[in-house]
Amino acid sequence: MPPHATPTQAKRPSRRRKILAGLAIGLLVLIVVAFFAVPPIASSIVPGIIADAASARIAGSVRVASVRVGWWGPTKITGLSLADPAGAPVATLDITNTHGLFSLLTSKMNLGQTEVSGKAHLVLTTNADGSVTSNLQQATSPQLSQPGITPMPGAPSGPLALPKGLRAGVKITGIDVTLVEVDSAGQVTARSAMTGLKGDAALDGATLPATASADIRADFAQGMGQAKTGTLVLKLAGRDLTDAAGGLQVDMSTLDVNLTLAGAPTKLLDTLARQNGLLVGLLGDRIDAVVLAQVAAAKADVDIKLDAPNTKADLALTRHAGRLKLTRPGTLTVASLSFLEQIPAVRSALADAGMTIDHVGWPGVTLAIEALDLPADAAATWAGAQVDIAGTLGLCTGRLTTPGASQPEAFTLQPIALALKAQDLAQGASITASGLHAS
Repeated sequence: MPPHATPTQAKRPSRRRKILAGLAIGLLVLIVVAFFAVPPIASSIVPGIIADAASARIAGSVRVASVRVGWWGPTKITGLSLADPAGAPVATLDITNTHGLFSLLTSKMNLGQTEVSGKAHLVLTTNADGSVTSNLQQATSPQLSQPGITPMPGAPSGPLALPKGLRAGVKITGIDVTLVEVDSAGQVTARSAMTGLKGDAALDGATLPATASADIRADFAQGMGQAKTGTLVLKLAGRDLTDAAGGLQVDMSTLDVNLTLAGAPTKLLDTLARQNGLLVGLLGDRIDAVVLAQVAAAKADVDIKLDAPNTKADLALTRHAGRLKLTRPGTLTVASLSFLEQIPAVRSALADAGMTIDHVGWPGVTLAIEALDLPADAAATWAGAQVDIAGTLGLCTGRLTTPGASQPEAFTLQPIALALKAQDLAQGASITASGLHAS
């Protein structure tokens, strides 16, 4: 003790050390408590955030059974479910990501691997007037505007770019989709399913230019006994999706597509695509198709082979240097054009003209395309454009009501054979028709 120090002065340094030590221990305790508290807090509030954000924008509702968040992973979302406006379940997904909070905070834009599994139970109802509605469409229809709901942000201005180093993978471990068709009385009339949907998808933006890939497979089943009727195989490969700086370059990228559908139930695909029966009207009740496409910087090629009850096609086209060309003779056959009345634009055009057509016996169309060379953009010219198409339009009957008419008039269009040929459309074309007769 210094010669002139008092006992109180001698104790002050020791008291300061105790206070500082207490503060350090308290701060450490708070850090430890926060470390262990963040995951359960996040796990408890995330379900509500997901459900509220989604349910505010669709007519149906979204719920999350549980979320498990940890520092070291994995992160799990269990029971992410979609219900229709009446509360009946439509679909449920389970999602697991390999990363935890620590990995997400420290791995920059490496989002890890996400596994997805689940099921969907779709119900397609044929109403008394012949129209169709599905529980999926009802659930995902946009919610009417409500006070306090922030509109979805618009498209960003300026060039788009991938976040630097972005890398992500998705593994579908099993998704089953069933479709039950019911009549206006609620009686089940048919069933179909897509089962065992599995596959992998990946996006790699860590090594520029970015690449992407996907390989998806599933089985189809149809009938009350749910017997296997076909398969789906989809392969995608994208290259040069970005430039060296990470900016998206759609015009310079390359995309390869290989799609095979065998025995696919059209109503199931139509319901998933929310087309209200348009695909069924165009194609029929099943689809067999092979689509091969390559879209590159300066050229796009597509080869389509389609075999469905209402539509059959065998076409190969290329788009290059501003022109669309047929690469081999092709055929297109549509047994009935009845699907046209399901297209909103057609209905609107008739309504605007004050016309109605009913009791229509729709014609079929058969085309044999020997040559096709047309301008595909505004910069291309019609000089040198070639066409060689021959076809038939079948018998068409119905009743037509025109503005001012007191009652509809029956009409009949007899089958017509048509041919269009031109070596240079800029110089004219030859059009021939036979069998043209109307009554």
